[in-house]
Amino acid sequence: MWTKEPVRALGTFISYNVKEDNKKNVEVKIDNMNTKLDIWRARNLSLLGKRLIVKCLDIAHLVYSALMLVIPIIKNSVFNFIWNKKQDKIKRDVMYQDYSNGGCVFPMLKSYLNHYI
Repeated sequence: MWTKEPVRALGTFISYNVKEDNKKNVEVKIDNMNTKLDIWRARNLSLLGKRLIVKCLDIAHLVYSALMLVIPIIKNSVFNFIWNKKQDKIKRDVMYQDYSNGGCVFPMLKSYLNHYI
């Protein structure tokens, strides 16, 4: 029997309505991510500690959904967390670079997805 309501499979909603799928899958996950980042923002973490939080907690939770769906760019949320909702102190391009180039080896969602696809 076919249904017009979204079906939830392995934590991901699937339906014919792409807008509704995006709302249920992407927006909710990004809101949850922002809530977690707000909790961690209250702690006085170093730059490398914040990088670890983003890499282990946020990106890890989004990789599975991103494999199933198209995830919008979440850079702003991540960098708002890193810089406490203030202007970036280090250029984002530099943050992604290796330590030897003055970067922080900051994780890129796009590279994680390319690794799994």
